[in-house]
Parts: sequence; structure tokens; C-alpha cells
Amino acid sequence: GLLEKTDETFQFSHDRVQEAAYNMLNSQDRAKRHLKYGLALCMRATLDDNNGMIFTAVGQVNRTGPEIIYSAEEKSLISASNFRAGRKAMGLSDFGSALKFFERGIDFLHNDHWDDDYEFSLEIFDCAAKCAYAIGDHE
Repeated sequence: GLLEKTDETFQFSHDRVQEAAYNMLNSQDRAKRHLKYGLALCMRATLDDNNGMIFTAVGQVNRTGPEIIYSAEEKSLISASNFRAGRKAMGLSDFGSALKFFERGIDFLHNDHWDDDYEFSLEIFDCAAKCAYAIGDHE
């Protein structure tokens, strides 16, 4: 069959079957699924203080864009999770990845972020600038 049952879970019998099922979804449905999965992982990573999961979580969420998210709370969580992933990447001296996380976190900030959360806004922009400098992106 196309699905195999192992214990209490199901999995696709082959990667190509999974890929075909994924490609049958339209781009908006794919983005919504990545967002749903990523948000659940972001919340879990935050609750469990699991730095290892944060890269997977933001990787899923970042496949979407801020334009499909209407909740200020979700945007805040995504921005904070990208910040956390960026800090973790900086700690590993992966400044290129860190910059991407910070830039994506900035993308998810709401319009009044400087007024509503000045300290966080300053910190995420400062970290992005430091990473850009470290990789030689002086624009």
C-alpha cells in the first residue's frame, strides 16, 4: 500500500509517494500546513526550552510569509522564535544562517513594533547588523 503502519503511527511507503501527496496540495494549503506544524513546534520548543527543536520549528514557519498570519500573538511568537534560532546560530558562529533568522524575525514584526516592544526591536535589529558585519555584508 501507500501507507505503512508501525506501532501507533502511519508513514508513507516511499519518499516519492510522500512527495507526490505533498505536490498535490496547492501552495496556499502547503503554506498553511507548514505554519500550523511550525507554530506547534515553536510553542513546544518554547515550553520545553528545547534549543534543538527551534531550528526545525522556524524552518517550517519560515516557509510561509507574514502575509498569511493575522494574529499578532502568532507573529510575535514567530519573530521571537526566529530571534532565538538566530542567537543559537550566532553561538555556533554560523552568522549567515543567524542573519537569515534575524531578517525573517524582522519580517514578522508588526507595524508598531518600535512603540510596542522597543527593547526587542532594538535587539533583533542589532543582532542582524552584527551578523551582516561578520559575514561582510556592509550594505
